[in-house]
Amino acid sequence: MENRTIKNLAEMDGRVYLYFSSKETKRRFMRQAANEGVTFQDGVCVMARPNDEIMALNHDMTVSFIGFAGNMAFRHPEAVVGDERLIRVDFQKYMDGEEEYIL
Repeated sequence: MENRTIKNLAEMDGRVYLYFSSKETKRRFMRQAANEGVTFQDGVCVMARPNDEIMALNHDMTVSFIGFAGNMAFRHPEAVVGDERLIRVDFQKYMDGEEEYIL
């Protein structure tokens, strides 16, 4: 199995939204993100703030909250955010090595 990292997701060709299916998945993300140096856009460590069920992962290895408009976009598979196509990732499936992790 390939070594799946958050960095690999940040390098995808599109706007990545991460979906966390449970509190444990959120905790798993926060641990992995802290290990890989992911921060919020203002430089605050991901462990310092709670995260939402859906978070945006930016190409610069930062995360951000997506708000109402982002939540609406997440619900539409053909959504485009800015000039990038939206890539919806089930983080649990991704980290578990499942092939079908794109929602």
